[in-house]
Amino acid sequence: SIPCFRRRSRAFSTSAWALDLAGFGSYSTTTDIGDAWGLGAKLDVGLGQLVFLEGRASYYPEFTESIFNEELKISAFPLELGLGVTFRNFFASAGLTYFFLDPEQGEMDDSAGFYISGGFKTGQPAGGFGFYGDVMYRVLTSTVKVGGDEITISEKDVDLDGIGNNLGIVFRF
Repeated sequence: SIPCFRRRSRAFSTSAWALDLAGFGSYSTTTDIGDAWGLGAKLDVGLGQLVFLEGRASYYPEFTESIFNEELKISAFPLELGLGVTFRNFFASAGLTYFFLDPEQGEMDDSAGFYISGGFKTGQPAGGFGFYGDVMYRVLTSTVKVGGDEITISEKDVDLDGIGNNLGIVFRF
């Protein structure tokens, strides 16, 4: 019984505090401001055999949509922090998202919300490269303000809910 115990402890001990670092291309859709391509990075820190803490940062240089009869171009920088569970090469996660929003004209409030995600990672559990992909759904809203100097002429709530797809490479420490 002791040799069996030793094999089991080695099999589980390699992933208990694993680190995964991924770089990815991203495509995101929203309800009100269209869709955009971007880039991102993700860091997962193992908190045990099945649970991990994840942090993500993405950059979308240009969402384009017609709001107030004007074409509005918006760059977005979402930061996300969540918890996930993993089983073999698959995972599910959920957490908080915060969007830094920068419209080309007018003003737009930065926005907080939440996300859910599911995906996969390939490669060895520790010490190598693999592929990473996930599909996520974000829920958040913001407010767009367009006007002249110091005067807001128009204001509108904007729904940023939508699906995001990420695909890239992961290095598993």
